[in-house]
Amino acid sequence: MSKMFRKDFSTICDDHHWLDLYLQIVNIMTDYWQYDFPPFFTIQPNDETRRLQMDVWCAIIMDYCRRNKLYELNISESLGQPPFRNDKIGRNLTEESLRIILDEMVKRGRAEWLNVDGQTKQCLIYWLRIDEWADIIKQWVEDKGLNGTMCTLYEITQDEDRSDQQLFALDERILMKALRFLEKDGKAVLVHIDDSYGVKFL
Repeated sequence: MSKMFRKDFSTICDDHHWLDLYLQIVNIMTDYWQYDFPPFFTIQPNDETRRLQMDVWCAIIMDYCRRNKLYELNISESLGQPPFRNDKIGRNLTEESLRIILDEMVKRGRAEWLNVDGQTKQCLIYWLRIDEWADIIKQWVEDKGLNGTMCTLYEITQDEDRSDQQLFALDERILMKALRFLEKDGKAVLVHIDDSYGVKFL
C-alpha cells in the first residue's frame, strides 16, 4: 500500500477513530507478512505450523490491543472487524478459530477468560504481563518519591498530573492484580476504603 495512498486517505477521512484504525491495520499488514496469507485465517492441523501460527496471532492481538490501549476483547464485537477480518484477501476468523487463539493466549499467560452471565465471550488481554505492570508501578513510585505514602487507585491511573503515561486509564482489574503482586512481594499493602482500595507503597 503506497505512502501516497495513505496520505490521500488521511486527507479525506474526517473520522479520526477510523483513520487511526486504518493506520494500525496498515502497520499490522507491514509488520506481519502472514496477515495477507489466506491460510493464516484457518487454524492449521500440523502441530508445528499451528504453533507458529499461534505465535503470530498472539503477537498481532497484543500489538493491536497495546496500540489502542484495549484491555478487554469481546468475541461478538470483534468478529468481522480488523484485525480479525482482512478485506484485502477476503478472509476472516470464525468464532471457533478466535476462541482457539484466545485459549492459547490464556495458556501463555497473555489472556484470561471472563465469565459473564455464565458465558465466556470476553477476555482480559495482558499485552504486558502482571509482573511487568507491577514493575512499571514500582518505578512510578520511585520516580514520584511515594514510598511510605498512601495512594488511591485514582491517583495511580486517572490523575493526569501524577499518573505515569503507561498507567493512565489502566483497567482497574489489571491494576489490582499488579498491586496484589506487589503486596505478595512485600512492596505494597492494600487497604480497603469504602467501596474501593488504597495502597501504601513500602
